[in-house]
Amino acid sequence: MSSLLQKFQSLLIVLIGTPLAFYVLYAAGLFFGQRAIIFPAGVREVAMPVDKVFYGHPTTMIEGCPVALVLPEGKTAADCPIFIVAHGNAELISDYVDLANQFARRGCGLLLVEFPGYGGAPGKPGRNTLGVVFDKAYDWLVSDQQGADPKQIYGLGRSIGTGVVCDLSRSRDLAGLVLLSPFADLRDLARRRLLPGFLLRHPFNNEAAVADFDRPVLVFHGLHDRIIPVEDGRRVVKASAKAELVLLEYGHNDIPFDNTLIDRIVAFVRK
Repeated sequence: MSSLLQKFQSLLIVLIGTPLAFYVLYAAGLFFGQRAIIFPAGVREVAMPVDKVFYGHPTTMIEGCPVALVLPEGKTAADCPIFIVAHGNAELISDYVDLANQFARRGCGLLLVEFPGYGGAPGKPGRNTLGVVFDKAYDWLVSDQQGADPKQIYGLGRSIGTGVVCDLSRSRDLAGLVLLSPFADLRDLARRRLLPGFLLRHPFNNEAAVADFDRPVLVFHGLHDRIIPVEDGRRVVKASAKAELVLLEYGHNDIPFDNTLIDRIVAFVRK
């Protein structure tokens, strides 16, 4: 009888211990690899320096990260609305050249700020390092050198970039936020992948930031988004009475910056 009991106990240990061991390995992989998952900085390289990509426009380096200010022809930073752009996690600011020109033709400027570790920039991407770079980029924009009016500066973020501009809204004065495919709380996305939220080292929380932001917010979200569910976009909008949701028949990575989308954003700042 005791032998049978010992075999049962051994089997029970195997049945419980094996899945637990796999989970520990899985969670450890997510924990130690989360920076590379959230910020896959090494997947893209720049073809040429930012001052050549954005030739004729003001450029600078902040903490080694390229920054480019694209303005409408004949305008200064004090003359027009300007969007500080935080791109998606697999993008570079050089991907936004055409978009910047389209905004410029509509009388708006873009301040394009590269992430640390992206496109050959030094450092490692993360919530803290991005916060430093974007705060300093904002300060450069409103400095005497550029002279932008804080009442005309907006945050424009896409995917992980929504967390960056929402954080910026807490540390600097923004006139409004435009968020494409925002998550509500990055810790919730971690939990959906079975990683305890407290283990997340980059706990962006858009829902909380928007709740504390007493300015207009425009949210675009794809109805077929399988990476950041549309429910996240709805949660962000519900956090503020000044937020508006635009639902699109797209997924996560295929929302185009077409004329309809750009015109909608420009109309938002012209109100």
